Amino acid sequence: MTFSFDGITKATLKTGQGVYLDTSDMARLTAELPNQLNLNLASGKASKKLGYHLTRLRGRGMSFAESRSYQPGDEIRHIDWRVTARTGITHTKTFEEERDRPVFIFVDQSASMFIGSTRCFKAYLAAELAVQLGWLACRAQDRFGGAFVGQDYQYTPLKSGRQHWGHFCQSILDANQSWDLHHDQAKIEWPIALKALKRDIKPGSLIIIISDFFEHQIQSQDLHHLCSHGNILCIGIEDPIEASPPEINGLIGFAGQQWFYRGQGDDRRRLKKYNHERWQQMKTMCAEFGVGFFTANTDKTALENLEAILR
Repeated sequence: MTFSFDGITKATLKTGQGVYLDTSDMARLTAELPNQLNLNLASGKASKKLGYHLTRLRGRGMSFAESRSYQPGDEIRHIDWRVTARTGITHTKTFEEERDRPVFIFVDQSASMFIGSTRCFKAYLAAELAVQLGWLACRAQDRFGGAFVGQDYQYTPLKSGRQHWGHFCQSILDANQSWDLHHDQAKIEWPIALKALKRDIKPGSLIIIISDFFEHQIQSQDLHHLCSHGNILCIGIEDPIEASPPEINGLIGFAGQQWFYRGQGDDRRRLKKYNHERWQQMKTMCAEFGVGFFTANTDKTALENLEAILR
């Protein structure tokens, strides 16, 4: 269970700054991405469709990989005559195949994500990261899509191109702006959500999950099944107030409920312990299945978080 202090929440909601994305944010987020930043994460799998990403597979493709000693069965037309003449041993050229690498982005916009004590709400940062990651995929001519879960389930299929980029952004906006302070009790049921993911994504995909993994965490068996479909990157969204709850007493609220918080008693220690154990559990589980796991903090900009993750 997460919490929000009324003073922080109401002051932030007056302008919507750091709470709701709008179309001007889309232009800002894409413009600030440096050209050298990309999604070329290490990948051991690839789909069968030709595309723009080099894989570890060796075969007929456009990019030269290396020359090696000729093996029975190698095509004669790939013999490297220069190396053969220089060494006196027949060599053949090998190539890296170019393969398609779809990018699917799952974004949590449920109730626990709408808290923030510094620059923005967790939901806002998650949406910002989704915009920038989607743009990196679009810029690389990848197919990309996503699922955005809040009050409603917004879904965009895997496609490429600038026109699809517009649909992708609109889905993010709809999910982010559907939140309501007094009525939103949206939660993610991870077994159901990940089952839907497995149905929608393609083999060899890069699957990016952005969430605070707060109330109902991903189970190891669900993550294990998803790993067979592609490479997974989990980004945990965190706010400083969760890592270090304030030492004050007062009313706090979550999902329309309120209770008295004792910051100088067991409540603070319990929240700190829960926050630490939550991230430790995620790190351990991701390490077990070879899944990349990083945290992104609301006191940093989306670009600062993204650069730390990708570099």
